[in-house]
Parts: sequence; C-alpha cells; structure tokens
Amino acid sequence: EKSLKLSDSCGCRRAAAQRARALEQTVASSRVSVEATIKSMTAGVRTNLDVINARERLTAAERELLSARYTHLRAFLRLRFHAGALAETHLMQVAGIEARKP
Repeated sequence: EKSLKLSDSCGCRRAAAQRARALEQTVASSRVSVEATIKSMTAGVRTNLDVINARERLTAAERELLSARYTHLRAFLRLRFHAGALAETHLMQVAGIEARKP
C-alpha cells in the first residue's frame, strides 16, 4: 500500500507540474491578448467589452495557474511524506520561512 501511495503521489506531482507549466503559457498568452485588445480599442476596432472579456480570461487563467501551483505543492509534500522524507525544512521552505541557525 505504501508503494501504491508513493507511486500515486509521484504521478500527481508530475501531472501538476506539467499543468502549471502549460498554464504559465496560457497566462502569458492572455496577457498579450489583453494588450492587443487594448491597442485595438484605442484604434477604434474593439470595444470596452472586448477589453473586459480579455481581462476576465486573463484572471481566469491566473486563478487556474495558482490552483495548479497549489496542487503541485501539495503533491510535493505528499510525495515526501509517503517516501518518509518529509522534514521540517521542507515545510518551512513551502511556508517561505528561513531556517534559523542555532
């Protein structure tokens, strides 16, 4: 059972990392789309509604990216836990806390 949990955790971590990378590209593309839509609106080709829609798509992509990063982080911790290699330093690293030297 431990081997199965370890294998599942590894697969989840890998899938979450791939999803996060793909969503990073989606966010970058959405940012370009917002900029292009704003320029088109300035030129009179697009409307404010088009800009709002482009910004909504960007916000949705950013939200999905954050969710994917969170899933990846949880999968990383779960993998370490099931491998018996989860240490306090990993938790501190995730929390953004620097380890204090005694």
